[in-house]
Amino acid sequence: MLEDYITDNEVMVKFGFSKGTLANYRSEGKLPYTKFGPSIVYKVLDIVDFLERNKIQKAKKRS
Repeated sequence: MLEDYITDNEVMVKFGFSKGTLANYRSEGKLPYTKFGPSIVYKVLDIVDFLERNKIQKAKKRS
């Protein structure tokens, strides 16, 4: 179960988010998180879901 969660710092390293961007996503309710004392953790599946929801498809080229 714990392996399903990653810390704020791990999200920044693995997914390239800045600390400020993560704070914005949390405050705007865009990215679910859990706070344990001073630590913030995220479910890996929530991050993947967030990325999929915000994926930009390449536009098809017109002939």
